[in-house]
Amino acid sequence: MLVCCDHKFVCVLPAHTASTSLQAALSSIYRITDLEPHHYVSQEYFDHYKDFLTISSVRNPYTRLISHYRHSCDRKRIPTHLIGDAARLQRTIDANTLGFEKYCLKYAELMEPITEILAGMSVRYFVKQENFVKDLQKLPLPNIRRAKIYMRNRKPRICWQDYYRRYPAMIDWVKTRYRDDFQQFVYSDELEP
Repeated sequence: MLVCCDHKFVCVLPAHTASTSLQAALSSIYRITDLEPHHYVSQEYFDHYKDFLTISSVRNPYTRLISHYRHSCDRKRIPTHLIGDAARLQRTIDANTLGFEKYCLKYAELMEPITEILAGMSVRYFVKQENFVKDLQKLPLPNIRRAKIYMRNRKPRICWQDYYRRYPAMIDWVKTRYRDDFQQFVYSDELEP
């Protein structure tokens, strides 16, 4: 969670939502403090800054899950910060060997829906990964248009629907697991053609 005391805002950065890009953009013009590890939020900190403007990054659940999977494939392992302490003792698993469906069923439960991450917080502004520049520039912060836009961790574009067409059972799983994210952040839960 990022805090800017000069301009009285906090920014919650859920994993795989362009959070690294948002942090870089805000850091390019504001003096911010990272209170916790990159993707974690403490209710205690949030309560302390409850009068500050609150911002969060969000992303379509379908593409967020693929981003999580591809990130693990690129690293050739499941990120240890997403695995509980007991699981850290286990052998690291190669996401390429598991494949998308098995990986999701085994590990994606560890990637909470954004609505669960933000539960109890009054977030007023959301920066959607899909509309990053426009949403960033709409934030009611001084000089926000001067922010340097770094689209970090960007990978080559893929036809994300193909992941789900190959594993149709995953569509219902994602719809169920991330139902509140689809509704809260106005994403369609239907695959586009």
